Amino acid sequence: MIKPWVGVLAGIWLAAAPPALGQQAVTIELEIAAGAAVGGAAVARVSQGNWVTIKVTSDKAGELHLHGYDLTIQVAAGETRSPPFVAHATGRFPLEIHEGGHGTLLYLEVYPR
Repeated sequence: MIKPWVGVLAGIWLAAAPPALGQQAVTIELEIAAGAAVGGAAVARVSQGNWVTIKVTSDKAGELHLHGYDLTIQVAAGETRSPPFVAHATGRFPLEIHEGGHGTLLYLEVYPR
């Protein structure tokens, strides 16, 4: 399937999605191999109030945590998860893997409207 990619950030793909309930929707795709983000940790920037979906694909099971949002993502090997949430808090928030240490996979930066 062809997707309308609007940007690539070191292994993280930002895709345009239709607005939901008057909010802009942003999808962040993250691929994890050997416990690290493919291409290294990067930054995904969104605006406050955006509806955000993080799609994660990993080569092994693990637990991810988006600090500041208390969002936990359980990932199984070869599986993709998509936890949607509204970016309500502004700031810079690390998404870390909690298997075999606390490595940062990406930073989510949420800017005020």
